[in-house]
Amino acid sequence: DLGADDLGVSMLPLHHVGGIACNLVAPMLAGGQTRFATGFDPKAFFAALAGPEGASWCYLVPAMWQTVLDYAKEHPELGATRPWPRLRAIRSAGADLPHALACALAGLFGDRVRVLPTYGMTEAMPIAAPPLTYRLTHAGSVGRALPSLSIEIIDPTVGAGCAVVPDGTVGEVTVKGAAVFDGYDQGGPVPVEVLTPRGYFRTGDLGRLAADGSGWLSIHGRIKDAINRGGETIAPAQIEAVLRDYPGWQGGAKVDLMVFARAHADLGEDVALAVAPMATEIDLADLNDWARQHLPSSMLPQTLILVSEIARTETGKPHRVRFAQQMNGLLPPGKLGVMQNYVLDGQGGAAQLRAQSKSPMRDIPQQTVADVTLDAVLAVARGFVQGEGHIGPDTRFDDLGVNSLAAVELSARLSARFRCDLPTWLISDHPTPRAVFEHLIDKVQGATPEQTAGENLAAPPRQTRPLRMLFLHGEGADGDLMDLSLQATSWKGQLATRIEFVYLDAPHICAPKPELHAKAVAAGIYSKDAYRSWGVYDADMLAQSLSAVTTALETLGPIDAIGGICDGGLVAALIASRRPELRLFLNIAPSPLHRVARQGIKTDWAIACQSIHLVSHNDPLHSFAELSNIFAHCEKATLLQHDHGHAVPMLKGALCDDICAAIDVVTGAPPQSFGKSHRSGHDRTPVTGDRRASAKHEATVEKAMAEVLGHADFRRDDDFFDIGGSSYRAVAFAAKLEQLFGVEFPLESLFLDGTSVRDLAHKIETFVKQEDEVVLVPLNRSLADSVYYALPTFSGGLTDYLPLAATCAGSAKLVGLRIKALQSTAWAKTITIDDLTDMAADMIIAREGRKAINLIGFSAAGMIAFETARKLREKGHEINSLILIDAGAHASRKRWPVPMHVFANRLRAFSRRLRGKEYWLQRYHYVGLHLKKQFADWRPATIPVKRPILLVAAHGPLQAREIDRWRAAFDGTLQVVPISGKHTGLRNPDIAAEIAQAIFGSNG
Repeated sequence: DLGADDLGVSMLPLHHVGGIACNLVAPMLAGGQTRFATGFDPKAFFAALAGPEGASWCYLVPAMWQTVLDYAKEHPELGATRPWPRLRAIRSAGADLPHALACALAGLFGDRVRVLPTYGMTEAMPIAAPPLTYRLTHAGSVGRALPSLSIEIIDPTVGAGCAVVPDGTVGEVTVKGAAVFDGYDQGGPVPVEVLTPRGYFRTGDLGRLAADGSGWLSIHGRIKDAINRGGETIAPAQIEAVLRDYPGWQGGAKVDLMVFARAHADLGEDVALAVAPMATEIDLADLNDWARQHLPSSMLPQTLILVSEIARTETGKPHRVRFAQQMNGLLPPGKLGVMQNYVLDGQGGAAQLRAQSKSPMRDIPQQTVADVTLDAVLAVARGFVQGEGHIGPDTRFDDLGVNSLAAVELSARLSARFRCDLPTWLISDHPTPRAVFEHLIDKVQGATPEQTAGENLAAPPRQTRPLRMLFLHGEGADGDLMDLSLQATSWKGQLATRIEFVYLDAPHICAPKPELHAKAVAAGIYSKDAYRSWGVYDADMLAQSLSAVTTALETLGPIDAIGGICDGGLVAALIASRRPELRLFLNIAPSPLHRVARQGIKTDWAIACQSIHLVSHNDPLHSFAELSNIFAHCEKATLLQHDHGHAVPMLKGALCDDICAAIDVVTGAPPQSFGKSHRSGHDRTPVTGDRRASAKHEATVEKAMAEVLGHADFRRDDDFFDIGGSSYRAVAFAAKLEQLFGVEFPLESLFLDGTSVRDLAHKIETFVKQEDEVVLVPLNRSLADSVYYALPTFSGGLTDYLPLAATCAGSAKLVGLRIKALQSTAWAKTITIDDLTDMAADMIIAREGRKAINLIGFSAAGMIAFETARKLREKGHEINSLILIDAGAHASRKRWPVPMHVFANRLRAFSRRLRGKEYWLQRYHYVGLHLKKQFADWRPATIPVKRPILLVAAHGPLQAREIDRWRAAFDGTLQVVPISGKHTGLRNPDIAAEIAQAIFGSNG
C-alpha cells in the first residue's frame, strides 16, 4: 500500500530483516522515501512526524512503541493536538504487540492512523499482516497470510507426522510461498528437516488460525519456549496475554512479566512467572484466583519470581530459555500442590524463598528537595562520561557523545541515584545537567509519597465507543434471525451509540420450530431447513457451546458485554459468571435454570458485572419465578418488566430510558434526561397531508393487523407493538401490506415511525396517491445535526443502507429518498433521469432550505446521487459532501430491448418455481431497466463539491478507468478510499462500520 507520495521514518538497525525489508526495500520498490535515524529516540520520533513534511508511516518494535506511549503521557500536548497530519499507518513486528498496547496507540494517534500488528521472520519476510483498513477488531492477531503465501498450523510433536490441526488449535506455524527463503548462505538449499512433507517451512513459532475459518493468525511464542507440562504443550505467550490484564497489579509502576518453564519433580516442567520490578506487590494465590476464570488450571503459574528487570533482545523478545536455565540451576524442582514466591537478587544471583501469602515489599526511601542537588546530578554525569572533558551545569550531553542508547543508560543511573522513576527519554527532553536538576526538583516537590514511589497512573477515560456486545440467539433460531429481531424492535437503532451487537450461531443443529415463529414462517423469513441449538439440557453439548462462545470472545475482537434471549440467555449468564472482565450482561426472556444439565452448572456461581434483566408477566412459557432464576445470581442487577411476552420488546418510552441509563452506568457517561426522545408518538417524523384521503385504507390495514396479531382487541390509534406485535410479526405484517396494496412497504419506515392503523394508512396513501412522489424515510434515529440523504438504486431499494445507518447514528442522520416511480410494476412505465433527480432535489430543498447538502449513493445510486447534486447546484445549492460507495460511472448496456428483458426475467422465475427451486425475480422492473438504459450512455459532468469521496471495495467491480472518470468529474479533488470486502459489503455491519469511519471519522 506504499506509494510514491509516502515518507517513512526508520529508527531500526539495518542489519535486522525488519529494517531491511520494510524500511529500505519496500519504499524503494514503491518509489517512496525514507528518513533514516542513527537510533531510536522518542522525541526525535515525534519530530519526524510533525508538519506537512512529516512521515506518513513508521515501523517500530513493541518495546519502542511502549516508549512512544510513555513519552506521550509525559507530553499530553501531543495527544491533544496530534501534530502528525500526514501519518496514516504505524506498523509493529519483531515481537508480540499486546492488544492493550495496540489499542492505546490507536487512542493516541487517532482514527486516521491505522495500527497494524504484523508477522515475519528472517527466513520469510513478511508472512502476515492485516489490511490497511484494519481497526483492531481481532485481538492478538497479526492479520491474514499475504496473497503470495499460504499458512498451515501443524502438530509439532515427534511422531505426529506434521499433521495439520483444526482451526482454533495452537500448533506450529508453517508457511509456503514466494517470500520464503531459498536456502542458507554457504549452506546449500533449505534443509529437509525444516520443511513439512507438503513443502511448508517450519517457523518454530506457535500460533493458531481463527476458529471461524477466517484465516486470521495469532502468534503464541516459540516452540523452544513452550512448556511441556506432563505431556501437555503450553505456549507461554498465551498465558502472558491473559495475565497482563490482571486488575490486581499494584505499586503504580509499570509491570513487565515473562512466563517460563520451571523444572518439576513430578511433571517434568511446570508454569512459572517472572515479574519486574521487584517492588511489585503481588500475591500468587490472588493472581491464580483471578486467572483460573480465563485459563485452564494447567496454565496457572505455580512459581512467582520477582526480578529487577526482564532481560529482552533488542526487538523486545524475552530471553525466556536463558532465564529458565538460570532458574533451574538455582532452584530445586517444583512439587505438586506447592506454590512458591521468590525474589531474585540481581547482584549475587541468589534466589530468596518467601512465604506463599502476600509479603510486605521493601519500601524505597522517599527523596526530599534537600537530597537533590546540582552537584549530585553533575557527579552522576561525570561518572558516566569519564574522560570526556569538562562537564559544567550547561554542557550538552550530546556534545559529550551521549547518543540515544547511552542516554537511556544515563537515565537509569539517575533513577537509581535519586530513587525515583525517570523516563528513558529524560536526556532527550532535558539535555544538560542543570535541566535534569530542575526536572528532578519539580518532580520531588510536586509528588505525593504515593506518586514518588512509582508512575502516577491517570484514571481511565470514559468510554468513547459503543460497547461491543455478543448477543446469543434463542433456541431454534440463528444469528441472522436475532439481528432481524433487534433491528425490528429498534434496539439496534435506539442503542447505536451505546451498543454494537455482534452475533454467533450456536454450534448444534436443530429442526425449525415453526410453532414459536408461525408469523415469521408465513412471511417467508423463517425458511431454512435447519436452525441452531445451544444444547443446554445435555452436559456435553453445553460444554461445546460454552467453548464456542469463549473462542468467539477471543476471535471477534474486543468484546465488552454479553447478552442473550431464551436458552441463549442461559449460556450468556454462564459465560458472564466466568469472565469478570465483561462489563455488562443483558438478559431477555431467559429460560429457567432447570433446563441446564446438572453437570453444566455449579451451585455457587455468580455474575459480578452490571446486569440488565427484561422479563414479562405475560410470558406464556415461564413463570415469573423461573424468569428470575438468573437474576438471583447477579450482584449488580437491574430488573425491568414489559408486556410483550416471551419476546424482544419494542425499545421505546420509559423502557428505552431505563435501558440507556443502565448502560450509561457501565460506560461512565453522564446521566441524561431522555424525556420524549424515546417516547412512542412524540419523536416520529412529522406526517403531513390529508388524513381524510388515507381513511379509506384504514379498514384494510386494521383487518390485516388483526390477522397478523391473531386478535382484533385494539383501537386504530394503538401502536402495533403495544398490542402484541413482535419483530417477526412486524415483518409478516409488512409482507401482507405489500401484498394487499401492491407496493413495497419499507421495513425501516415501519419500525422507526408510528405503527398504529391510522399512521400506517396515511403512509400507504403517500405511496399510492401519486406514483412519482418522493418520500423521505428516516433510516436511523440520531440527535446529530448533520443530515445525509441516501439515494435509491434502480430498483428503488434503501435497505442496503441500514447497517451504515445504525453505525453512524452517533455522527449523522441518514434519510432515504423513496421514489415511488422506481418501485412501480406497471408495464412500459418510464421516468427520465432529469425528472427523477429534479423530484429528489425539490424534496431535499423543501426540508433543508438553504443549507449545504450531503448526499450518499451506493452502487448505481451513486450516479443518481451525482445527478441529484448537479440539479441542486442548478437550483443554487452548495454540495458539502457527495459520498459514492463502490459506485460505477456508467451502467452496462443491454443487447435486448427493455420489454424483452422484463419478459425473460419473469419467465426465468416461473421456470425455477415449476422445478421446485427457490424462485426469484430481479428487482429491476420496466422503469428500472429503462433508467439503467439511459445511464449506459451517461458520463459525469464536472460539478463543484466541497468533499467528494469514492469508497472502492477491495473485491468489487470498479476498474481504474471508472475511478479516473470520477476523478475528472471533481477536477482532481476526489478522495479515493479503499474498503474491505465485495461490492455488497455495505450490508455487512463490520464493513459498514469501516465505511462510517471513512465518512464521519474526521468530519463528525
